[in-house]
Amino acid sequence: MRVARILTTIAFAALAVPATATAAGSVSASVGTLGVGIQGAMPLGANANLRLGANFLSVSRRYTETSVDYDGNLKLRTVGLLLDYHPFGGGFRFTGGAYWNGTKATLHAQPTGGTYTINGNTYAASDIANAEGRLDFRRIAPYLGVGWGRHAGGQGGLYVAADLGVMFVDPRIAYDFTCGSAVPAATCNQIRADVDAEKARIDSDLGKFNAYPVATFSLGYRF
Repeated sequence: MRVARILTTIAFAALAVPATATAAGSVSASVGTLGVGIQGAMPLGANANLRLGANFLSVSRRYTETSVDYDGNLKLRTVGLLLDYHPFGGGFRFTGGAYWNGTKATLHAQPTGGTYTINGNTYAASDIANAEGRLDFRRIAPYLGVGWGRHAGGQGGLYVAADLGVMFVDPRIAYDFTCGSAVPAATCNQIRADVDAEKARIDSDLGKFNAYPVATFSLGYRF
C-alpha cells in the first residue's frame, strides 16, 4: 500500500536523526476541519516530533426540502497519532500517521406534504413509519500532510502552527426504515428495493470522496 510505504519512510527518516533538542515537549489547542482539539507533542531527535491529539465537534441542523422535514446531526470525533519530520531543521514539516475516526452523521426524515419520493417512486407518508440514514467511516484512517510549526524540543514559550493534509476515510452509509402497520407486504418489499437502489447510488458517489481534507490552526506552549 502506497500510504503505508510513505509513512514508514517518514518514520525511519525522523528516527535516524540524533537527539539534540532541549525542551521536554509542548501542548496546544487547535481548530479546523476536524473540529476543535487539544494535543501534546514530544521531540524524537533533533528534527522530529511525535504528536497525540483528540478533536471533536457536534453540529445539528433542521431543514425542509421537497415537502420533507430533515433532522440532521453530525459528530466529529477523532484521535490522532502523528509523526512530524522537519527535513530542513526549520518550521516546515512533513507529517504522517493515523487517526481513530469515530465521526458519524445521522439524518431523520419526516414528510410534511403527505408523501415520500424514493428512487423516483412516490409513497404515502403512512407507508413508512420511520426513515433514517447513517453515515460513518472506517475506524483507522491513515493521514498524510505538510505543515508549519517549530520542533517540539525548541525554545520554550508560545508558538503557532498550521497543518494541511488528507485523511483517508472510506465513507459508509446505511439506511433504516420501517413500513407502516397497514402497508401490504408487496408495497413494503418495493419500498425496500427502492431504498437499496438509493443506497447503491449514494455509495457509488461516496467512493469519490475517500480523501477528507484536513486543515488546522494551532496555538501552543513549549515547556
